[in-house]
Formats: sequence, C-alpha cells, structure tokens
Amino acid sequence: MRPETAIRLLCDYLVPVLLALLLLISWSTTQGNPLKTRFRLFAHFWGKAILLISVPVLLAEGGKAVEIWQGHPGFPSGHSTMAFAVASCLWLCRPGFWGLIGFWLASFMPSALMLHGAHDMPEVACGAVLGLSLPFLIWQGLAQYKAKQPVTHP
Repeated sequence: MRPETAIRLLCDYLVPVLLALLLLISWSTTQGNPLKTRFRLFAHFWGKAILLISVPVLLAEGGKAVEIWQGHPGFPSGHSTMAFAVASCLWLCRPGFWGLIGFWLASFMPSALMLHGAHDMPEVACGAVLGLSLPFLIWQGLAQYKAKQPVTHP
C-alpha cells in the first residue's frame, strides 16, 4: 500500500473507528444492570455524547462558512475537531486506559491531514483545541445544571 493511500484511509476511517469504540465502551459500562436499565443508561449517555460531539463540530464547520482567518478557508479543521471531541467523550465515559487510547488514536488525525495536504498546523491545532475543550466544558455545565435541579421522587 502506498503511503498516500494509507494517509487517505486514516483521514476517512479514523473517526468511525473512534465512534465504534465509544459505542462499545459506553455499552460495556452498563454491565451488571437489568437490560431495561442498561438501555436507559446507554441512551442517556448517547444523548449527552451527541451534544458533546455536535457542538464543537458545528462551530468548526461554521468557521468555514464565515472565513475567520484570511487565507485559511479550512480553519478550523472539522476532522480534527470531530476526532478529539469523540476522544473526549470516550475519556468522559471511561477515564484511564480507554480514554488514553481514544486520545492516542485521535492524535493521528492532525498528522494525517497535514501529510495529505488538506490542512496546515494552525487549522488542525484549532480543531484539536475545540474538540478537546468544548466537550469537557459542556459536560461540566450539564453537571452543574443537574446539581441545581430539585430532586423529585417518583
């Protein structure tokens, strides 16, 4: 396989691999619960995960619609944002080994995009910062919102 082909495959298939890993890991965290509870916990996490992933990616893609930085139409990189947002969700789901694996895999995305010539360093760096920071900030905001809600018993 030629290096160009391997780089292109990495650019195209890294995020789906990270999403599949997040899917499997988030399902495995519900082990030991009845099936109905497992589905509820799984759906609750994925509701948050969709929000945590989509907000940074929508901001990154919105940055392309309005040229933020003259001469950089790909600023910030949506692929880097998505890879690091999914890795952040993986860390929030399973901090430790699996979270580190997610960040390790996501770190290949900026390199592959630069080697492929699709982006340069500032574009992928800003995408990585968006993908790393926003999911953690949103998660913290959701936790604070939940803490302020009155406890109701069914």
